[in-house]
Amino acid sequence: MTPILADEPDAAHFEIDHPGELIEALRQCAAMGTETIVVNGGNGTAGMVFGGLLNDGAFANPPLLGLLCGGKTNLTAANWGLTGNPEAALSAILRHRRERTLNGHVVDRAVLTLERTGDLPPLYGGFFGAAEIVEATRFFRRHFYPLHLPDALSHAATLAVFVWRALISGRTSGEVAVTEAGGSRETRRFSLIAATTLDELVLGIRPIPEEASPAEQKTFCYLSIDIGPGAILNAVAQAMRGRMSSGVGRSVRRVECLTLSFNGTYAFDGELYETRVDQPLTLNADKHLRFIRFQA
Repeated sequence: MTPILADEPDAAHFEIDHPGELIEALRQCAAMGTETIVVNGGNGTAGMVFGGLLNDGAFANPPLLGLLCGGKTNLTAANWGLTGNPEAALSAILRHRRERTLNGHVVDRAVLTLERTGDLPPLYGGFFGAAEIVEATRFFRRHFYPLHLPDALSHAATLAVFVWRALISGRTSGEVAVTEAGGSRETRRFSLIAATTLDELVLGIRPIPEEASPAEQKTFCYLSIDIGPGAILNAVAQAMRGRMSSGVGRSVRRVECLTLSFNGTYAFDGELYETRVDQPLTLNADKHLRFIRFQA
């Protein structure tokens, strides 16, 4: 990226090694009056930037964000950012900046917020997953990260591991208590629990909720798949058609707020975290950010 930025003397460049450096970089950007921040990284890096902007308060109004596909997993950038080669995408952003045409490529997106108990700050991103998808994520990180495979191959392998665990291995995660806004509650075992504000998931699978919501700007998509061969096979058949809607053993619908209580691990934008049943997690989509969106 450095050669591309050589002809842009007023564009600051920060290389980040840990979260503390990122917060300091964002504060420096706020002090400089920065209006646009370009992030070259994957889902985890994007989530750290979202958290820095929304938790730290250095910016009165969050700047415009350009997400490049520069990480090991790039689902967030693929939905909200600039697809294609990161260098070409950065060059295109700089060209639009010089021509003052960036505003013609701005989209507003709801960001998934995960509120945790205690002193832990909220997490921000696009995808939450629990139950068997967590073990598939562990497998992905252990066996596919070092191979630097294309995203599509890595995602296909991860889904195959998920199906194997849920269908063939007979393993199941513990019970999860799911409470929706308004008090509706269910407690049972699931093969998959997911929440997302993304339009497309891995391999281009699009969640299709049961009904549109009049308050859709403040809702997110909740997806659950039951345990058992029937539910898994029906879900696989749907996924092969590039979509996921409600059906036998699964639910796909829009919700405003969701509280989950369980013991174990969950995934948030590819990063793994631990929780306990007495430390409920609350999901909502109240926060919005603006992104630069075009095909580089």
